[in-house]
Amino acid sequence: MEDKSILSPHGNVSENLSKEDFVNELQPLISNILQTVFPHNPPKQKIRVHHDRISFAAPCCGDSASNNYKKRGNIILEGKFKNLYKCFNCGTCMSLQKFLKTYGQNPSIDIIDYIATSKDSSSFVKQTNMSYIYNDDEIDKYAISRDHFRSILNLQECSTPCQGRNYLISRKQYNFDKFLYSSSHDKLFVLNLTKTGKIFGMQVRSFGSGSAKYKTYNLQKLHQIILNDDVVIPDDINTLSMIFNILLIDCNKPVTVTEGPMDSFLIKNSIALCGAGKNMDFPFMIRYLFDDDKTGREHAIEKLHEGYEVFLWDSFKKDIGIVSRGKLDYNDVVMWCSKENKVIPNLDQYFSDDEMELINL
Repeated sequence: MEDKSILSPHGNVSENLSKEDFVNELQPLISNILQTVFPHNPPKQKIRVHHDRISFAAPCCGDSASNNYKKRGNIILEGKFKNLYKCFNCGTCMSLQKFLKTYGQNPSIDIIDYIATSKDSSSFVKQTNMSYIYNDDEIDKYAISRDHFRSILNLQECSTPCQGRNYLISRKQYNFDKFLYSSSHDKLFVLNLTKTGKIFGMQVRSFGSGSAKYKTYNLQKLHQIILNDDVVIPDDINTLSMIFNILLIDCNKPVTVTEGPMDSFLIKNSIALCGAGKNMDFPFMIRYLFDDDKTGREHAIEKLHEGYEVFLWDSFKKDIGIVSRGKLDYNDVVMWCSKENKVIPNLDQYFSDDEMELINL
């Protein structure tokens, strides 16, 4: 799908500056700001350039008081927030022009022209959900009513006594709205929900032997195998249906990306990709909490090299006293802490985009 946010009102990219030139002209201005605000702190003067944003220590709030490598101030280069300054620590958001002016920097005519020929994104600043990217009504048109879905498959709610409910409680999962259970087939249905509570994707957890433990179904598959209709789901909605929680997040805040849906249900403002190997571009700030295993670490290293924040499992486990010899995910952590009567510390302090932290993955 064409990203119209990089087009001018007349459909042409600014001829004065390319995106690369724009970034190159911005960097000295940002450096001046950081050297002024953090004069004796070289790590906080460092700038990271990503394909979709420029990140640096946030001058509006000073960023982290304990970690000089945190870079939660961002100038957004792509998407609906293009040409905005956004702090993912204190929440400050303003136009790029205002940001530069606030800290005494005068942009060149070329920078001003580049901004002027880009789509004005100020109308999106106060949006806090995914409605500004996807049409909720369009998705709901294809999504399946919960009552209808439950009736067709003869499922029961996990808010009532059943084996599915017992399993969820053992896993410290108490949001029963996101699950249904089949007593006849002994299967748990993990639901991807729209804001109105309709179902537009699912993962099935089988407790019996002889079949895959987990199977994930996109919205197209649900129409084919459950509704048995000829409805064709648009590609973008079908892709979205495989990302759990995606319609329920606040995209003005950092979004944590996990592998499994049940991990994402236990972390505020989180989504799940149903696997560490999926590569997705998101028009909001993300950070990764992969499983603590060989595959998860490999993908965490990849994301760290790409400039994303990743979860530092070794530091986290050391601080709370977990000794793990096998695979560990966040749901396992919640269960262990409950059993050991431990309080889970604030996860924010265990995310980093500093490549020197590789030893702590």
